[in-house]
Parts: sequence; structure tokens; C-alpha cells
Amino acid sequence: MAKTAKKFNVTVSLEYEGVTFYVKPIDGADGGQGVPENPWDAALNAPPEPVQPPFDHRELFVMELLSKLGVGEKVHCGTIRSFGPSTKRKLEERGYIEVTSAPEQPYRDREISLTHAGLADWRALERYKTRYRGLQRLPDDFAL
Repeated sequence: MAKTAKKFNVTVSLEYEGVTFYVKPIDGADGGQGVPENPWDAALNAPPEPVQPPFDHRELFVMELLSKLGVGEKVHCGTIRSFGPSTKRKLEERGYIEVTSAPEQPYRDREISLTHAGLADWRALERYKTRYRGLQRLPDDFAL
């Protein structure tokens, strides 16, 4: 409707369920302010996340906690909620955490700590989310 009104310089009216809508072209309708930025533009033109494959919710929780503590600060595995063997394996394979064991029980993990690579990638992910804050991970079955 707006394109038609502007193209032919006419007022267009539409009645829908007892309500009448009018669209009238106005010169300088944006008030000289320019068109506001559409948040979806950033989402459509955004590069992929710096951490690939993306973290799952458990990895995000652990990385956030460890990044607050800093590099090399050791935390007992049992004190972190949702930190199981799968999360440990994924983060260790990426090189983001270091796992230490007690000498008398080498097969039992005791403490984990964040590595420099883990902190660098976590900060890159935070910068990415700050820049593209309109982006949120949508479910895989989401369709427009």
C-alpha cells in the first residue's frame, strides 16, 4: 500500500473489520533521521560464530564459569553443575580446559582449569555476541 501511495502520489485507504487505514505519501517522511537499522540485517549478513562447532548449553555454562576465574585457576570437577564426561571430553578435545588428577588416583579426574586458548576463544565469542546481539541460536527446526 505504501509503495502504491508513494508511486502515484495518492492517499490509499483500506477498510478491514470496521477499521479504516489510510496511507498518505509525505515528502521527507523519515524526518531527515534516515531509516532505522533493521536488526535482521545484521543477522543475515553476520559471519559464523568464531567457535565451531558452537557450544552446547553445558559447555557454555562451564566456559562462562572458568572465564570468570581466569586461566590456570583450578576447580574441582564435582563443584560444577552439568559437568560430566561428555562435556569434559568436548572441551578437552578443543584444548579449552586442562584436567589434572591426583598422583595416587590417576584415573580419577580431580580438577580442571581454563587454558589460554580457551580464554581467547571465549573472549572472541563474547565480542561476536556483543556485535551481533540480535543473533540468538534458533532451534534447528525453525523456519521462516
